[in-house]
Amino acid sequence: MQTSFPQRGHVWLADLDKPDRPVIILSVDALNRSRILDVCVVPLTHIRRDEFDMRLFIPKGVGGTTMDCWAKCDQVHTIPKDVLTRQTGILPTDYFAEVEDRVKFSLGFESGFSSSGRIRVPAPSSE
Repeated sequence: MQTSFPQRGHVWLADLDKPDRPVIILSVDALNRSRILDVCVVPLTHIRRDEFDMRLFIPKGVGGTTMDCWAKCDQVHTIPKDVLTRQTGILPTDYFAEVEDRVKFSLGFESGFSSSGRIRVPAPSSE
C-alpha cells in the first residue's frame, strides 16, 4: 500500500503531535511527486465538535483510520513531506469528494456543498 510519494486522497500519519496525527493529502500529485518539500493536508481529529459544520465524519476503518474521526476541512495545513511517517489507507472517492467540497466552501471558492446538499449558502446578491 505504501507509495513512493504522498498521493491526493490518501491518508497518512504525520509527526505533528504525539501520537502522530492522521491527515488527508489534499495537494495534487504533480506537486506531491515533485521536488517541492511541502504537501497540503486536511488534518483529522477524534474530537467531535457539533458547532463545526465544515468537519466531515470519517468512521473507524475508512481510509485506514483506527477510530472515528472528523476531517477538519476548515483547517487546511501545509506541512513538510518529511513529517509524513506512514500511509494508512486511501479515502474512498465519495468521502474525498465531500472533503473537497467542504474545503472549497471553507476557503470561499464555492457557495455550498455539491455532494451532500447538507449546507447550501446562497451566493451574495448583486444589489
